[in-house]
Amino acid sequence: VHRNYLQRLLGVCSRHRRMEKSVHRYYRLRIKWVWWLRWLRMIEHHYKETTPGLKVSILRRRALALRVSDTLAPIGRLLTLPEACKRLDVTFYLWLERVHTVFSRREVTHLWRMRRAVRVVHRCFDFLKNRIIWRGRAKAIAAGEKPWVERNASADLYIWKRKFFSGVAYAEMLRQIEEKLKKKFMSMVKGGVRLPQLISDRRAEVEKKCVLEQKLLLKTLDEIDSSSSSGAASVFAGSFPVKHWGTVLNLRRNEVLCQLDRADALARRARRDFDSARVAFYLSDWMFRASTVGLPVLGDKTLTNDKKYWIEVKNLFQMARSGQVTMKTRD
Repeated sequence: VHRNYLQRLLGVCSRHRRMEKSVHRYYRLRIKWVWWLRWLRMIEHHYKETTPGLKVSILRRRALALRVSDTLAPIGRLLTLPEACKRLDVTFYLWLERVHTVFSRREVTHLWRMRRAVRVVHRCFDFLKNRIIWRGRAKAIAAGEKPWVERNASADLYIWKRKFFSGVAYAEMLRQIEEKLKKKFMSMVKGGVRLPQLISDRRAEVEKKCVLEQKLLLKTLDEIDSSSSSGAASVFAGSFPVKHWGTVLNLRRNEVLCQLDRADALARRARRDFDSARVAFYLSDWMFRASTVGLPVLGDKTLTNDKKYWIEVKNLFQMARSGQVTMKTRD
C-alpha cells in the first residue's frame, strides 16, 4: 500500500516538474489566449452595443475639425492664431471646427439625457414591481444586465469621447502651448522680462545668504576661539575677540546690502541704456558677485577659504577693535 502511494506521489511530482520546466511556454500561451479572448469580447461588444457607422462618421468629423491644426502646424511657432486668421483658408477651417464641435456636443448631450431618462424609468418600474426602495436593490440591479438602450447610449458616448473630443481637446491644448511659447519668445527678444520681479527675487535670496553666512561665521569663529583657548596653534589666534563678534556680523551684513543697493541702481540705469531687462540684470548681478567675495551659496556647509574674504573679515575686526565703526548709508 505504501509503495503504491509513494509511486503515485512520485508520478505527481514528475508531472509537476515537467510543468515547471515548461512554465515559460505556458506563460506566453496564456497571455496570448487572454488577450485573444479580450479582443473577441471587444469586437462582440462593438457590434452588439454601438450604432452602425457611428465610428466612421465620428472620424470624418474629427478630420474636418482638425484641419485648422493641420494647417497651422507647418507654419511654425512665430505665427499665432489671431495672425493666422487673416488667411481665408484658416478662417474657413476655424468655422468647420466650430460647427462640428457644436454638433458633437449636441449629440453627446442628447445621448446622456436619453441614458439618464432610461435609468429613471427603469427605477420607477422596478419600484412599482417590487415595492422596494431603489437603494436596497441598487447593487443587485447593477450586477444584472442593463437595458439595451442604456448600453447603446453608454457605448456611443465612449466612442464620442475617445474618437472625437480627446483629439480636439489635444489640438486645442497644443495651440495654446504654441501661443504661450510665441509670447514667451517675443518677450525674450524684446527684453520684456520684468526687472522689478528679478530684483525682488535676488534681494530675497541675498537676505537668506546673509543669514547663512552669519551662522557659518559664528560656527567658524567658535572653532577658532576654542582651539586658541586650548593652547593649540592657530593662524587666527587672538585675531577675533569674542566681544566684537556681533559688531562684525552687523558690519558685514550692512556692507553686503549696500553692494546690493548699488547693483539694483546699476540695473535700473542699464535698463534705460540697453533697453533690455535681462542684460541689465545680468550686468548688475556680475558686479554684485564681484564685490561680495565669499558670500556663501544656499546649501553650503562651510565658508570659503579665499584669502580676500578672511582679510576683509580681519579688517572688520580691526575696525571694531579700534572703535572706528561707521555704518555705510544705503542708497
